[in-house]
Formats: sequence, C-alpha cells, structure tokens
Amino acid sequence: MKNAKPTSPDPRALRQQAEQKLRERHPPAEQPPSEIDARELLHELEVHQIELEMQNEELHRVQAQAQEALEKYTDLFDFAPLGYFQLMPDGMIREANLAGAALLGLDRSLVVSRRFGAWVAPACIQTFDDFQKAVLASDTKQTCDIQLLCEGRGAREVQLEGLAAPNQAGLEKTWRLAVLDITLRKQAEAVMERSERLYRAIVESIDYGVWVCEPDGRNIYASPSFLKLVGITQEKCSNFGWGEVLHPKDAARTIAAW
Repeated sequence: MKNAKPTSPDPRALRQQAEQKLRERHPPAEQPPSEIDARELLHELEVHQIELEMQNEELHRVQAQAQEALEKYTDLFDFAPLGYFQLMPDGMIREANLAGAALLGLDRSLVVSRRFGAWVAPACIQTFDDFQKAVLASDTKQTCDIQLLCEGRGAREVQLEGLAAPNQAGLEKTWRLAVLDITLRKQAEAVMERSERLYRAIVESIDYGVWVCEPDGRNIYASPSFLKLVGITQEKCSNFGWGEVLHPKDAARTIAAW
C-alpha cells in the first residue's frame, strides 16, 4: 500500500504560526516612534528566522518518514521468501534479493549486472524471450514456467511472474520479476501422472468392470469393461446414466441411498 505523500505547510499558516511563536518569545513593548522602522525590520527578520526553523523541523520529519519507509521496503525486499529481481529491458539484473540470489546459487554481488537469461535452460530460452517481450509490451502481470540451471543446484523448475515498472521521466524502463521454485510440485505432479497411467493400464486390461464415483454418485472413472458390461457410454455414465441400468426394483432405493 502506498503511503500518502507529505504535504508542504501552507505559507500563510506557517507565517501565522511563526508570528505567534515570536509573540510568545518577545511580548510587545512600548518603544519610541523613532524606532518604528527598525522595530518592523527586526520583527520581519525574527519571523523569517522562525519560519526557517519550522521548515527545517518539517524537513527533518519528512526525511525521517522517508528513511523509515525505505528501511521497511528494504527488509520486505531482501527477506521475502520468493526470489525478486529488478531487470533492465535487455534482461540485465539491476537488483536481486537474498532469496533470488540463493535460488541461482550465487552471492548477490555475483548476480547483479548479469543477464537473467544466463541461467535459463537452452530448451526454455525462446519461452523466456517471449515472456520478456510480453512483459515490456504490457502493463499487466505475465506468467510462464521455465527451467533454470542454477549453480550447485542443478535444474530447477520455476514459475515466473513479470510486471513492467511504471514509466518515470528521465529514467530507463525496468521490469520486476518474481521467481517461485516449483520443482517439488512438478515432481509430485509427475509421480501422480505416472500413477494414474499405471492405474488406468491395470483397470483397462482386466475383464471385470471398475467404476469409481464421488460420494454423491457422480462418476469419476468407468473402465471400458464396465461400460461394455452395462451397455452405456462414458458420457452417459458421467451424467448419472448408470441409474438407468439398475433393475427397476432396485433403482429408486439405490439412487436414494446416494
């Protein structure tokens, strides 16, 4: 969330506050008419001095707020669990947080000023190039999955999220990159896919029917032998069509039991 920008005090209000402070410091006293000009000049100088003091106090307050905001941003950036990078249009890394450098397997000082593409697996270079172009050409978040070749860690499956930074006058365009290591998730998906293929191979090779459904009776899987046995299609089975093949005496009771 963006903090509201500090506003400069109103000059008229500042003048009034300065004059009030001056009256508190030096209550008015009777002086000869010959000293009127000198007294007015002295008054103006003292008011101006107090204005400067008040402006200086406000400046120190704003500087302290800015420093506090910078420290919070630095902590959030450096110690975030995800890898974060700020990149130039050509993919050169301008900034990297600790998690990002650790993911690439190097100290942060060895990551900055290198192209992020140096760690992209050869088979994914075109995907990354297309992703980078899409980020720079859009003002919305772009995502893609690629493989990185990390120092001392081998190949890592990662998900990238990129967003172009807002244009700032006089500054070169940059873009932000978040990198999530999804290696374990990809490995788990691969194991599940192999298990599913093995399961299907087994149930489709046996003669008796196998039917798997949700607790409410909705079809999850029906083997070819089951469909052949009851004489319906997979689509019909998925739409509670299996109820039509029940014996009339059992249909109402069985469907109600679900």
